[in-house]
Amino acid sequence: MLKTTRKIILYFFIFTFVCAVVFLKTITSFRPDPVILMYHSIGEAQTDKKNSLDISLKVFEQQMEFLHRYHYRVIPLLELKNLLKENKKIPSKTVVLTFDDGYENNYTKVLPILKKYDFPATIFVIVNNLGKEKIMYDRMYKFMTEDMMREMSDSGLITIGSHTIEHRYLPGVSDEDELWKEINGSKKALEKILRKPVGIFCYPVGGHTPAIEAIVRKSGYEMAVSIKFKKGDRRDDLYVLGRIKMTDNSRHPVALWVKFSGYYLRLKEL
Repeated sequence: MLKTTRKIILYFFIFTFVCAVVFLKTITSFRPDPVILMYHSIGEAQTDKKNSLDISLKVFEQQMEFLHRYHYRVIPLLELKNLLKENKKIPSKTVVLTFDDGYENNYTKVLPILKKYDFPATIFVIVNNLGKEKIMYDRMYKFMTEDMMREMSDSGLITIGSHTIEHRYLPGVSDEDELWKEINGSKKALEKILRKPVGIFCYPVGGHTPAIEAIVRKSGYEMAVSIKFKKGDRRDDLYVLGRIKMTDNSRHPVALWVKFSGYYLRLKEL
């Protein structure tokens, strides 16, 4: 009886090991995804954790320190675009930082940390929120001013991208003229303020369709990001690049390693 039990345990461990090897081989047979991290508001996380898009300043600093300590290569989003467009291999441990909406705390709290580590980032701005205090995701937030945005853009670290005029869910907008206003109009408005080209677009709430993507292309954007890849999506489509949502719970080194591995989104598809 004891020998039989030992054999069963041994076979179980062998079976588990083989399954793990096959699983890892299958996952790693794919080309790693571009690792684009998605942030929103920093430094205003509350204890109730109702809004998972808020990250405390302490956790954000830990995440940036992790990237620095383990020698991750943080590059601008447009540099990633060039690698994908030229079909070049993305170097291992390459990461891109993005921030949505244009919160004031991206200027007051995020920028000093990015400067500390010399990390570039892209901030997607909602044009009509600039300099205002408005409700987003059931909370009141302050948004950066035009002067703050210009200073960040001129710092050499921050690229400003469009997150539309009003942050409307674009697939729900039936009027094509309104879509052009949100997509093309926001580009022109930001370019007028910054006096430089704006080449990156971010779909509000990740909402996009082929028709919306076509308007983004025709408006002159070089690339666009969404929220995450859908199963079966091309990983190198410059107008529907998926991103990895960072939260206040993304703090354990193992969790960070997995998120930054290039295989995280594929693991989530299983």
